[in-house]
Amino acid sequence: MSRALRPVPPSHMRATLRRSAGVGQLFALAVDTGAAVDTAAGEPAWRRHEELLGPSGTELTSVIDAVRGQLGGGERRVAASMFVMGYATRLLAPALAGMLLDHRLPDLRPTRVRWRYLPGEGLLLCCPAAAGWEPASGAAGVSPALLERLRVDLVDGHLAPLLDAVRGVVPVSSALLWGNVASSAAGALRMLALHGAGTVAECESLGERLLAAPPLSGTGQLAVRSRREVRQLFFVRRNCCLYYRLPGGGKCGDCVLLDAGVRERQWQDALRAADDPDPTHG
Repeated sequence: MSRALRPVPPSHMRATLRRSAGVGQLFALAVDTGAAVDTAAGEPAWRRHEELLGPSGTELTSVIDAVRGQLGGGERRVAASMFVMGYATRLLAPALAGMLLDHRLPDLRPTRVRWRYLPGEGLLLCCPAAAGWEPASGAAGVSPALLERLRVDLVDGHLAPLLDAVRGVVPVSSALLWGNVASSAAGALRMLALHGAGTVAECESLGERLLAAPPLSGTGQLAVRSRREVRQLFFVRRNCCLYYRLPGGGKCGDCVLLDAGVRERQWQDALRAADDPDPTHG
C-alpha cells in the first residue's frame, strides 16, 4: 500500500458505507452482518468471487443464463453485457461514493467480496468486514493515491479478470464490456452529483481522471449541461451495450447509436424537470 494512504478504522468505514447506501440501492453494500457466511432462509448463499472465475466457467455461465432468463431471453452476449453492467455498478458505486463523501475507498479486492444473484433483485455484493483506505495526510479531495488504489484494486485487479472470464464463456467484445464499466462509473457519478455527495465539478473531475487511463480511456466522454441554476453531469459512450437487442429494449441515454439531437433534447428535458419539477408549469 502507498505511504500516502492509511487503513481506515472499521467503525469509520462502516459509517462511510452507511452514508453511501443513503444515496440509493445501487450504492448499498452489505457488510459485517454475517451475510458473507450465512443467508436468510430460502435465499441463495453468498458465494466467493473466485467461483465466478473457475476454469470450467460453469458458475459464470449459470449466472449469465439466469440474467438472460430474467431479461426474457434474447442473445447470450446481451445477457453477458447486462451482467457486467450490473456487477460493475454494484462494485464501483459504493467505491466512488465513499471517495466523494469521506475521501475513503472501501477494500473491495476480489478476495474480500461475496456475491449472489436473486431473481427480481439481480446481482448483489457484500464483504465480510469493513476495511478501506484514506489519505494519510487528511488532505481534502480525492487524492491521486486513492484513485490509483481504485484502479489497481477494482479496475485491474477485480474487473479485468472478470471481463476476461466472461469473454471466455460468451463471445462478446472487450471494448463493449469496458464501455459498460465506464457507463456504470459515469452513471454512479451522475447520481452522486444529483444527490449532493459531490458537486457536479467534483464528480466530473473524478470521472475524467478515472477515464483517462487504460483500459477505460477512449470509452466515452463526460459532459455538463446547465439550465439557469441547475447543472447536471451526462455521459456519451463510444459503443453500445446491446440493450436495444432485447425484447422491448431501446437505446440507452448514453448510447453511441442515439441520435445526437435526441440525446441533447433528453438532457434538456432532464434539466427542465430539475429546474421546474411541477409539470403544470411552462
